[in-house]
Amino acid sequence: MRRSRVHYITALGLMIALVFVGNHISIKVPITIGDSSARIHFGNIFCLFGAYIFGPVGGGLAAGLGGVLYDVTSDYITSAPFTFIFKFAMGFVCGKIAYMGKNNGANTKLNIIGGISGIVAYMVLYLSRSFIRDVYFNMMEMAPAMLNLSTRAISSTVNGIIAVAVAVPLGLVIRKALEMNNLMDAIRDGSK
Repeated sequence: MRRSRVHYITALGLMIALVFVGNHISIKVPITIGDSSARIHFGNIFCLFGAYIFGPVGGGLAAGLGGVLYDVTSDYITSAPFTFIFKFAMGFVCGKIAYMGKNNGANTKLNIIGGISGIVAYMVLYLSRSFIRDVYFNMMEMAPAMLNLSTRAISSTVNGIIAVAVAVPLGLVIRKALEMNNLMDAIRDGSK
């Protein structure tokens, strides 16, 4: 196995672990209707950060797999397939924008736009699924379903703001450290 491939796999595994751990650092937001819950957590920081380092596919994989690992080791195991798709979409969209042209996640403006776009993509998927589940599967009346949806939307927005505010500067600082140690090229080369 090429040395750069080892760097890539190692760094990707570390990013998956960071997404997993970041999801554990959370504050539950109580929702008293049905079996719903929302959380403020740090997992999305690392979902975006991974996209800045690995680009769309690697960032999507890190976000999706880290999110799934959290789900299968917590109370959210039935959500794991959706989590993979939704978090992968977040990382992929963010990475696609951050890597536009030849920027490779090094342009602050594109990183901010990518981060916001990734969060919005995730929120649309997550909130749509939550609403459909509440109304059509849990047979919830519209008013309580909308209350659940608004609580989830607020916590997701807070998560998104925190994620972009932390991931953008963190990504630039870590990227600089990786470049100074010739590891960024090794990670990038290992993805090919």
